[in-house]
Amino acid sequence: MTTSPSDPTEISDAVAEAALSYDDERRSHKWDLAAGRSNYIALISGHVLAILCSVVAAWIGTRILGPAGYGLLSLLVAASLLLGVTTNWTASAVVRYGVKEFVETGRISAIFWTRAATLGVNLLAVILTAPLWMNALTRAVRVPMFLAPLLLAHLLATVGWYHMQQGLTAVKLPKVVAALLTFERLVIVVLLFAQLRFGIVSLQLVVASYIAAAIICIVISAFVLRRMIFPMTAIHRALVREILSFSAPLLPSMLVAYFSSAYLDSFFIARYMTAAAVGIYAVAYQFAGAVMMLHARGGTLLQPFFMSVAEDVLEHKLRQFATRVLPVIAAGWSLACVAAAAIGGPLLLHIFGDHYAAVAVVLWPLMACVALVGPVLIGYFPMALAVGKTSIVAVNAIVAAGLNIALDVLLIPRYGLLGCAWGTVAAYTASLAITIALSDRVLKVRTAWSGIAALPAVAAAAAAFAYGPLAGIAAGLITTAVIVLAHLREMQEGAAILYRAFR
Repeated sequence: MTTSPSDPTEISDAVAEAALSYDDERRSHKWDLAAGRSNYIALISGHVLAILCSVVAAWIGTRILGPAGYGLLSLLVAASLLLGVTTNWTASAVVRYGVKEFVETGRISAIFWTRAATLGVNLLAVILTAPLWMNALTRAVRVPMFLAPLLLAHLLATVGWYHMQQGLTAVKLPKVVAALLTFERLVIVVLLFAQLRFGIVSLQLVVASYIAAAIICIVISAFVLRRMIFPMTAIHRALVREILSFSAPLLPSMLVAYFSSAYLDSFFIARYMTAAAVGIYAVAYQFAGAVMMLHARGGTLLQPFFMSVAEDVLEHKLRQFATRVLPVIAAGWSLACVAAAAIGGPLLLHIFGDHYAAVAVVLWPLMACVALVGPVLIGYFPMALAVGKTSIVAVNAIVAAGLNIALDVLLIPRYGLLGCAWGTVAAYTASLAITIALSDRVLKVRTAWSGIAALPAVAAAAAAFAYGPLAGIAAGLITTAVIVLAHLREMQEGAAILYRAFR
């Protein structure tokens, strides 16, 4: 009996063979270059949609909870992320070792389940010790104690979802990551809109919406990865040691990095100001953070590429990228941040209303921070992780955190939200300078222009603060022109490399 072409068994086999062929294709570093443009466009497109969904979710959240209630939501998320530091410090190892495993075997079962085991131990320790520290934490971050169970649930969901994202990145599926991140935000919008439509005013249900969206994405990710993580493999003790050795500098660095972020700023604002001020700052930071992720997605593509390159040519590739390509990216990104500040301030004011008038002023220095962290996220951190120099990440975080805490204490009581934002600019400037110096020692090149190329947004923020938005735009354009002309030949070479890569 002959098999019909429409036989379900034959169709299933054909689909499986096509999927395996696609997996094999992705195992070469040439695929990263060939698919780089489409992957980045997909990431950007998905993230733009996620930004829109985030803005809509924030708008609905403020309508349900008001500025003070939305401030409490921001504080709870900040507390959850603080706890997440104690569990996510080994997450980068999934990409670091997962890409190698995927290139060699077409699977990531060993690293996925070995890291999952270390993650489970960390989470179990956090949950079992919760009665000892939960009350103190909720008092410190000004989160009501009745939200403690939701705080732990949010922690579990977001940590699990981040583990799945790292797994998808390790097998070079950035388009799936982009689609799921957008889908997550869309689910949140739908759930929040339902609450607004039926007049349900509940902080608990708003938090539950964020938890539910993350859980749904975990289930979908597991289905996508099923052929590469199942059947489960035994825990590799040698791999555990490698993960811990690689990630050890990342634990303190992630902890102190948290203290250099706007999440810690929220706690200081709540201490010296009000919960409503936290809500205002959260809206501005959410916009700035969403824009920053447009750039950070590029870093998620570069790390798998670097890990796929043969070791004998890796050093050359890194030097070429650091000295030619990164300055071009930094200058273009800084100018994009100027545009985002000029457009985003009036846009957010129009969307959220007069109660959020301070957002337009605070957004300029926050976008300068996004410009300063750009070269780090898309360049220096992926390069450091590729060569195993996680100490660079740690030092960057320590410098930024120490300065951010000191400047928050010094500036927020006197200058309010603006003092908080400009303190972060100063902290990020110092940490970028230190990161460049350390990276140059490792790569044995000079890349200071990658940092200087990020300065147009800082100049624009200063001009906007002193003379208004139009002066800020002019300062950003003039500073960019001066930087490009000063190193025109290197900029042209870097632009040519980028053009060839995207072509």
